[in-house]
Amino acid sequence: MVQEAHEFIQLRAALAVEMKIKDRKFRVDGADYSASRLAQFKQERAQELDRMLAQHPPSLDLPFVYPCQLQSGFRERKGHTSGLDLQFELFHTLCLGRQVLPEGRQSVMQALCPSSVGDFATTNRICLWKNAMALFDSDEDYEYAFHEDQVDGRRVVYFEWLARVHINTLSAVVKRLGKVEKGDECLRLNKSFYVAGGEEECTKEPLLFFLEHPAGIHIYCGRLGYLGHRGSNPPEFRWQLLDVASMDWDKIFNTLGLEY
Repeated sequence: MVQEAHEFIQLRAALAVEMKIKDRKFRVDGADYSASRLAQFKQERAQELDRMLAQHPPSLDLPFVYPCQLQSGFRERKGHTSGLDLQFELFHTLCLGRQVLPEGRQSVMQALCPSSVGDFATTNRICLWKNAMALFDSDEDYEYAFHEDQVDGRRVVYFEWLARVHINTLSAVVKRLGKVEKGDECLRLNKSFYVAGGEEECTKEPLLFFLEHPAGIHIYCGRLGYLGHRGSNPPEFRWQLLDVASMDWDKIFNTLGLEY
């Protein structure tokens, strides 16, 4: 397990280089560091990983990730998450289907933006970033069961979710949620599927989905696709898991004790 955890860091570094070749704005490990500073960072990162493995070993039978494994530099305070960009493609590629350790939402935030310290409200079920959003679902929400179906021979999973957010931000959040990438049209909740996020308005920014185990551990379950919403109080959304085929969804489902 220890060797696997350290090898993950090398995988992250290789993937970062590959992505930089495709996107010149992508930062590579230690791009702004001297050789000695970079060596210091890598040593401290390895020490932190060993400490995490000893103090917070994986408790669920799922792949795991620690925020320090995703770091590319020393952490700096950058302000509120709404002003920070995520390196979404890197996180999504490396962490889909993994438990984020140790337990707690702070670990998720550090994993999403590992080289920055972003401020966020721990009570919010939606976390807004500059170029993405994250939705958190916990055992208190499991009364809204998941549904499974087949679309063109593909397995699809979707669910309903109530947008319990602060009233002063509700309108803006609902509008932004309606513009994310859409799911399969045949699974739509109602006509809002067409109205809320028409092609001319659809931003297709990623909405990342995290399910919380009763032990407080969050599991990254990929992107959500918009299927419409009702203007109730609070608003009710229907979401589709877009990455079911790319992760061991059955294992995650059973680990969390969910039901269809």
